[in-house]
Amino acid sequence: MNSCNIHGKGLCAEKVNLAQTMPYKKAKERICIRTVNHCHNRQELEKLPYIGWEDLAIVFCYDVEDGGEIPILPEDLQQWGIDLYELHRNALIQSRRIHPPLFASLREVLGLPEDCEDAGTESSLYVLTCRKAFYGSSVMFYPGMMTYLAERLGGDLYVIPCSVHEVLLIRKEEIEDPQGLVSIIRSINRQELLPGDILSDSLYEYLADRDLLRRMAWNG
Repeated sequence: MNSCNIHGKGLCAEKVNLAQTMPYKKAKERICIRTVNHCHNRQELEKLPYIGWEDLAIVFCYDVEDGGEIPILPEDLQQWGIDLYELHRNALIQSRRIHPPLFASLREVLGLPEDCEDAGTESSLYVLTCRKAFYGSSVMFYPGMMTYLAERLGGDLYVIPCSVHEVLLIRKEEIEDPQGLVSIIRSINRQELLPGDILSDSLYEYLADRDLLRRMAWNG
């Protein structure tokens, strides 16, 4: 069975009709979500079932156990006799099982000691990804995840899209100039990331009392 696993090049263009070789009852156990930038993947998204959210797109892949993934195609849904709602509902369940969330302080990820005086903003930032750190940005869409993190961190959050593989979280009260974060996000996207790894040029916020994750209105 052919699969693809290419970092930095966006969605896989290779078409494999999974439904021809595997019934949904078996395939559903390894179908997961992937979150990508809508604009950067517009051409490939025309060929795939996906759910749009703000400037992002949630697509679906069969996670091959020995590595790689197979994009789910419209033909697969037709042959399996399922709709996009069922695909999404199941993929959220399987994603959390196959790719459990990983949440840690940036200080911990960078290996900085607790008493490091030069930690600066790093002491307030947290990394959200999955244990394999592969398309880990999707973890923010796991049911109940943002509610849990807002309770743990004690308030509304900004969500900074580092790449398709992870996001950073920080309490809103820690940031005086959120528009400055957008400039940083865009600079990093242009200078440090491969095009296919860019998640977004936007900053997001999570409002705990409304259980609402959204793109900041002034992102442009």
